[in-house]
Amino acid sequence: MTKEQLDYYIIPSQNAHGVADLNDSRLEYISGYAGSLSLAVVSKIAAYLFVDRKELLVAQEKVQRGHWFVIPVDVDKSPDFWVSWLATRTEKATVGIDPRLIWDDTAVMLRSLLAIKQSQLKTPTQNLIDKIWAEKSGRSSGASFPDLPTSLHPSRRIGQVQDWIKKQPPSTIVNTDGRMSTERPSGTVLVSPEDISFLMHLEGACHFQAYLYIGLSQCFLFMGESDESVDERVSKFLEAIKIKIRPYKDFYTFLRRREWGAGKILISSRTTHATVLFLTKGDTRCYTLAPSLIDHIKSVEHSVEESVLLWLKYHDSLFKESPLDAHSVGEIIAQDATSLLFRNEEQSPANTTLVELDDNDPSAWTSVRTKLLTWLQHIVESHDACHQVCRLTGQLADNFAEALLKVVVWINTTSHFHRKFPWLTPEDASERLPPSLFLGKNTVVDDGRTDPVGGGGFADIFKGTYEGKPVAMKRFRRFLPLAIDRKTQASRRMFLQEALVWRQLDHRFILPMWGIWSERPETVPYMILPWMKRGNAMDYTQARISRQEVDRLLLEITEGLIYLHGEDIIHGDLCGRNILIDDEYHVQLCDFGLVSLFADPTSKLYLPNSRRAGGTMAWMAPELFRSTPTVGSNLPTDVASPSKPTDIYAFGVVVWELYSGKVPFDGVMEYDIRTRVSSGELILENPGVGDFGRRMGSGLWGLAQLCLGRTPSSRPNAAELSKQLKALQDPVV
Repeated sequence: MTKEQLDYYIIPSQNAHGVADLNDSRLEYISGYAGSLSLAVVSKIAAYLFVDRKELLVAQEKVQRGHWFVIPVDVDKSPDFWVSWLATRTEKATVGIDPRLIWDDTAVMLRSLLAIKQSQLKTPTQNLIDKIWAEKSGRSSGASFPDLPTSLHPSRRIGQVQDWIKKQPPSTIVNTDGRMSTERPSGTVLVSPEDISFLMHLEGACHFQAYLYIGLSQCFLFMGESDESVDERVSKFLEAIKIKIRPYKDFYTFLRRREWGAGKILISSRTTHATVLFLTKGDTRCYTLAPSLIDHIKSVEHSVEESVLLWLKYHDSLFKESPLDAHSVGEIIAQDATSLLFRNEEQSPANTTLVELDDNDPSAWTSVRTKLLTWLQHIVESHDACHQVCRLTGQLADNFAEALLKVVVWINTTSHFHRKFPWLTPEDASERLPPSLFLGKNTVVDDGRTDPVGGGGFADIFKGTYEGKPVAMKRFRRFLPLAIDRKTQASRRMFLQEALVWRQLDHRFILPMWGIWSERPETVPYMILPWMKRGNAMDYTQARISRQEVDRLLLEITEGLIYLHGEDIIHGDLCGRNILIDDEYHVQLCDFGLVSLFADPTSKLYLPNSRRAGGTMAWMAPELFRSTPTVGSNLPTDVASPSKPTDIYAFGVVVWELYSGKVPFDGVMEYDIRTRVSSGELILENPGVGDFGRRMGSGLWGLAQLCLGRTPSSRPNAAELSKQLKALQDPVV
């Protein structure tokens, strides 16, 4: 350490792939303990070992007594506790790490915290333990491929990743001359053995050390010392799915030389700091942070597999004539969150009619049959479900084939089928909405006031209670006055379909929508939302809260946008008043998607002047103002709709808004905002200390300016925003 001029050195238990490998345990060599969730911090005068609290006694027995201080940590709650612990104890110190063994987000957080104490992070050219460990074992590279059903193409998951790469938006690049351009991603890198093994249907995840690059035109697996050292069966398997094998040591050379060609590399949070360093040249980043697609594929395949097997288990209920067990079967279907039919409807016993079925009512049984048939329809129409069916083997495969045959024969008995289900016409089936969307008539009670307590451009807010909890009742003016004509009914259904999308969302920073309520089916519908007594972000920042508190809110907003954009949902009306604050002072995004219904001139639910009435014109991107009116009409022919880039622009305005504590362009006429923002004449300036003493750092202001770029392609995406905001935790400069 003295030779490297280090004050502290970090020794994690994981290897370069995030796995605690018994053949590659530097931590065990130096301390005597090899727990998978442990890490050591060694200084010139002391050594500290962080272990999972559940392993404390084992660690104390294993370590070399007298040399180590063992510190128990609740790993599930604070996996990176050691980072803050170390940062508080350093002052003008140098901390050394092996960047191959530390995730990038951890290294970025550590570097930022060290900078506060005028300390720095250093990466020695060689791991310090390797320098003194002469008998260190080599890497484990063994892998085998499983026996797969012949009907399943093993490259399917690779194809899913390549399709995902094609759909990713371009990223913004600032050239050396200051000009900005865009660059589309061309590939992705995986370092986790579990992810690589899953993606290629390989086994041996615990000891399989390799790097995988997946590009649009070529794929490489960096594994083993040379091509000849790879098992022949593995080699043939990889050749079949068009993956070329390269030596393990070539991986960093591949990154350094940009051998993949043009375009950026997509990486997830499970990427080592070394990988990011090799993908960075000066101020140029050759990578883009993106959510883990592998986790999504795993989740989908697991839930779909359970859905297929559950349908197989209960399909016999279709052929029973007795309704004696309608209640129990209906309850199982309604509560099965993994079924394709119900996993996005969030059914619960409290608000589903299936749970309350009367076993003596024959119509209850036909309702259960309808659900089973619709469930099967979703399986047949889902590529993921068909993939899982193809993976069935042995008796399960035989049972599923027999079940399908029985259903086909039963449905082909036309008169019997239509006698049992006379209402199942294509027109009727397409208009059905899940019962869980609608709340019971007597479950919601308003507070009796005739005047709203708040409102926006296209809705009024009333206060009420739902199951004893205070709620906001959002009533939309589009459905006032009441009408029962076909056009109004169609508009109502369009609104309910959009509400269903909101009902399905589940994220920490997204305001939940509990359901739709109305006094009678034909009356005005209300959205029922949790009551946020702390108000919105604009009101919350109208006080002397700290700059760090505002930064936390901004980071939470980007996390919410990442989720929405990942679900292909555009917020469309992001501003301080549509960002609510919950009881624990966390962000809750709301009213997303509604602007596309009521404020978009191309929508059938368009309300003239709704945007102006809402007062959110100052948050609108320039392209939303650029439209050409049709002669003799007040509607434009070339109308730009809200998009992910317009959400990013609005976020840039929100940064200005929350830091300054002011309304953007306050006092400027709406017509002037429209024309002068569109022409580039009216722009936001750095608010300085604002009205509440919160000075915006140059780094954050530069990021806000990127968001406020005049062209959509010049703006970063939500994931890039989140990444950069996390890195901007240094003191104001």
